[in-house]
Amino acid sequence: MPFSPASAASASSCIALIDARFLHWLLGQSNPELDDESPLPPEPSATSRTHLAQRLEAALHQAGVHTQLTRVYWYTSHPEPATAVGQVVRQVPGETDDGGAGLVLALARDAQRLAQGGACAHLLLASDDDRLLPTVDHLQHQGVQVHLLADRSAADLLALARTDPGWASLLKLADSRPMLDASEKAPRQRGQTSSAAQSDTIQALVLRWLDSLSPAQRALFRASLPRERGLPQEADRELLVEISQHLGRPLQVPERKLMRELAREGLDETQPDSAPTPATPLPHPLQSRPCEEPSSSPSAA
Repeated sequence: MPFSPASAASASSCIALIDARFLHWLLGQSNPELDDESPLPPEPSATSRTHLAQRLEAALHQAGVHTQLTRVYWYTSHPEPATAVGQVVRQVPGETDDGGAGLVLALARDAQRLAQGGACAHLLLASDDDRLLPTVDHLQHQGVQVHLLADRSAADLLALARTDPGWASLLKLADSRPMLDASEKAPRQRGQTSSAAQSDTIQALVLRWLDSLSPAQRALFRASLPRERGLPQEADRELLVEISQHLGRPLQVPERKLMRELAREGLDETQPDSAPTPATPLPHPLQSRPCEEPSSSPSAA
C-alpha cells in the first residue's frame, strides 16, 4: 500500500497529526511480545515512520474510512535530524518543561489551520490528551471528519470512562476510532505502571501537592473539575512538571493516568478541611526505578 502524496484538496484526503509520545505507548500496547516490565520500543525513525504511515492508512480502511493519507505531522521533543517525504516534524517542549501544553497548542494550531484552508476532508489524531476536546469539536463544526487512533480498550467506552474519563470523553467525539495493530493478546490495562515503587512515588508526590494547596486553591480546583475529564489544566500542568522533575524523566502514559486519577480523587473529597494526611516519605528516584534500562520513550498525555 503506497504512501500517497495526493492532492491535498482532494475530498478523499487525510492528514495525520501524531503525538509521538502517545503513539510510542500505543505501539508498545499492540506488541504481544511485551509484558508489563518490558521497555517500550524506540520512537520511530524517519524510515520506520514511512512504513508506519502505511499502517495508519490501513487502520483507517479497516475502520471503514476509505481515504488517502497524504501527510503526517509528528510532534516530538526528541531531536529529529531527518524526515521523509510527506512528513513534517514539529519540535515541542518536553513534558518536564511545560506538562505537554506546548504539544497541545502546536497540534491544535496546525489542525485549525488545515481545516480553515480546506487542506483535507479527514484528520487522524493520535493523542489521548483531553485538552484537545475543544479543537475536535471546532474541527467537526467546520465539516472535517476527525478520527482518533486507539487500541482495543477503546471498544467499550463505558468501561474506559471508569478508568480513563479524559480519554473516553475525547474518543466519544470521534467520527471513527481506527485501531492500530489489534493483536490476539489482550493489551495491558491503561493506568498500570511498570513498578510498584514508581506508583508509590507518584502517590506520595500527589499527596504532597494536595497538602500544599490552600483551602482557596483547593476549592477553586474542585469547582473547575470537568465532569468527565481529568484535571483542570493548571493543576495538570503543575503536577506533570513537578513529578517529571522529581523522577528526572517524562511520565509514561500509564503514570500520567495514575497521577490524574489520584489528584482528581483528592480534589473531589467532600472534607477538604479535615486533618491533613501525614507526610509520606518520598523514595529516592534512583531507588524507585525499575531494574531495566530506562526507556527513551516519549510518554503522550
